Amino acid sequence: MAQWWAKTAAQRTNARLGDSGAIPSPVCAVHWRSHVALLTTGGIHLPDQPPFDMDDADGDATYRTIPGDVALADLTITHKYYNHDSVDKDKQVIFPLDHFRDLAERSVIGGIAPHHFGFMGHIEGEHLDRLVQKTAPEVAAKLTPTASISPSSPLPEDSAIGPWDLIARSIEAAGIPTVVISITRDLTEAVEACRAVFVEVAVGSSTGWRPTPPPSSAP
Repeated sequence: MAQWWAKTAAQRTNARLGDSGAIPSPVCAVHWRSHVALLTTGGIHLPDQPPFDMDDADGDATYRTIPGDVALADLTITHKYYNHDSVDKDKQVIFPLDHFRDLAERSVIGGIAPHHFGFMGHIEGEHLDRLVQKTAPEVAAKLTPTASISPSSPLPEDSAIGPWDLIARSIEAAGIPTVVISITRDLTEAVEACRAVFVEVAVGSSTGWRPTPPPSSAP
């Protein structure tokens, strides 16, 4: 049933994007010279930004711009469609900005983009059209020419399977490679994401395989 549901949703995704939805960007991998931007559907934003709409049953297709020099402790979450207790304790488990800063410092990647983006993954109905026609392309234009990694909320909790996939495919259509991080391999394969990695971690912790270590007690 899950596979059927996922494939049906994937067909809806392709119908919304048209022919461009199936064409990944020509860059097949993130390499050491890439500048990386993080996108999340986990509802992350700054406290002084408007919260995502939790009253609309069809969700919210808007996004929030996250400055590249933000302190993770300064971020907050508005998202009632998954349990984000672990994220409240450590933003790294869904928005691993400090880990990528470390990779940039060690020249594993070329650098960090000046801006990152937060979405709220519950997007349904007419809001999906707004996502495809307006907000996802806006984000893609702001990302150029960076590569992007897209940690996402767990698929079953995004009542429409398409939001993270629609965002990634819109960015790919602009010629920017994406990597979707998923904890549900079968559904991710069913929607045929352009590029994806599967991690076997707890719900709400899609990048939680490398938790932030506690402060050292050594003198």
